[in-house]
Order: sequence, then structure tokens, then C-alpha cells
Amino acid sequence: MSARILSSESGIVIVLINGKLTHPEFLAVQQSLRPILARRENTRILVLAEGFEGLQLPPDSEETSFRIESEMYIDKVAIIGNRQSKDLADLFTTRKSPRFSVECFQPAELRQARTWLEQTYEDELP
Repeated sequence: MSARILSSESGIVIVLINGKLTHPEFLAVQQSLRPILARRENTRILVLAEGFEGLQLPPDSEETSFRIESEMYIDKVAIIGNRQSKDLADLFTTRKSPRFSVECFQPAELRQARTWLEQTYEDELP
């Protein structure tokens, strides 16, 4: 398993996740994001999870302080990967309906994911 931040340049934080994400790795990714989120509002996150095999968290792993604190700093999350990858939204929010937008994309849709992250909400209006 591998979970790490690849980049936080150009306004988009890129997180790489492969394999089964364990609880310690889950917490490590959150801790790595804390200083990045503290420096800016409206953070946009691109999660590259093509090899993601699911979350391996203990049943009592309701550590929510990071998710409660960070939710107000995140604007959008684009997740690239398979169907299970949608579970990765749990890294960033405590609710099923977060206050920020989460979109999932197939591995071949990296360009569309980046375009979506770069759009403002005004750009998305008809």
C-alpha cells in the first residue's frame, strides 16, 4: 500500500493512493494534508487511486477531528479510480453530503478531472 501527497503546487493537491488503505496510512495522509489546508482556503484535491482496493479501517475508527477541521478549507475533490474509490471521500468529510463537491472519474478521464477542478462554480452555471 502506498498513500502520499505528490504535489501541492498550482492550487491543486495531488494525492496518490494504491492498494488497500490501512488505518495508520489513512491517518498519515490526513496529517500530511493539515499544513497544506491551513495555508489556503478553497483547496482542490486530486486523488489518484487507480490501484485502490478499499479502506481497511477498524470498526471503531471514528477519528473525525481532521475531517471536521478540514471540511471548511476544501472546495472540490476529484477522485480518479474504480468504483471503490468513492469511499476515499471519507478521508475528507464526516458526512455523506459534504459541503464541498466530490466527483469520481475513470482512469482515462484525468484531463476532465483537472478541468473540473480548475472550474469555478460560476463557470459551471448554465
